[in-house]
Amino acid sequence: MIAWQDGEWVDEARLRVSARDAAFASGHGVFESVRVHEGRFFRLDAHLDRLAASAAILRIAVPRPERLRYVLLELVERAGLEEASARVTITAGEPGAAPSVLAALAPIPEGWEARAARGWTLVTARTRHPDPATVPPALKSLGRVYSVLARQEARDAGVDDALMLLPDGTVAEGPSWNFFFRADGVLHTASTEFVLGGVTRAVLLQLAAGSGMEIAVGTPSAELLARADAAFASMSSLGVVPVTRLDGRELPGSFDLARPLQAAYWSLVEEEGESA
Repeated sequence: MIAWQDGEWVDEARLRVSARDAAFASGHGVFESVRVHEGRFFRLDAHLDRLAASAAILRIAVPRPERLRYVLLELVERAGLEEASARVTITAGEPGAAPSVLAALAPIPEGWEARAARGWTLVTARTRHPDPATVPPALKSLGRVYSVLARQEARDAGVDDALMLLPDGTVAEGPSWNFFFRADGVLHTASTEFVLGGVTRAVLLQLAAGSGMEIAVGTPSAELLARADAAFASMSSLGVVPVTRLDGRELPGSFDLARPLQAAYWSLVEEEGESA
């Protein structure tokens, strides 16, 4: 498959990363993933803005947004994929050299809609989400080892994924997704003061508000989560995924909560999708 690396179109088999690259040596780099649905991007500018914000935190220079926009649109055009995830990775590069930029596509496996509709089972990870004073929530960096550890716990437990809490026990997010739950009739989610501001998360907050749901964005406690009757995960790859069980406890309202939002989300994606 074709990819774009440091200004050149290359076959993925020819991609090279220097052992002296700061990302290889210390994880000094950032990335952003953007969903391609029916050959088109959704909210591409929001993803590029988030990439630039992450890079600014690590003081990595990024190409102009219009340059990255061209590369990503051209990448999809050349690859001819209808359902894919486009990832831009920007590393600090070799000492004294310019940052390195890589854009590549990965196809979304068939059956993704059915997997999302089926829902997930989760465990609460023992691995804690970083405190915002340790890792800025807006930073989507390489080397997110806490996410790797949380997913190892999920595999050991035989469930789909893991939910992370902050060090003080506040409900945070998943390894690569935001988390919503309903308790006492209110839809709760963590503030972006503590978790990454997902592009899909922002859309779902608008859709939920538009449907008349009462929403609380802040610092939901584990005690409040224990009263939840429904929950879902949000991410650009699958949209909305109902959470059917958390730590072995059934969440009976998750499908009724998630399905209307899932339908509204993908309708908006199809309406606003952008192609070359």
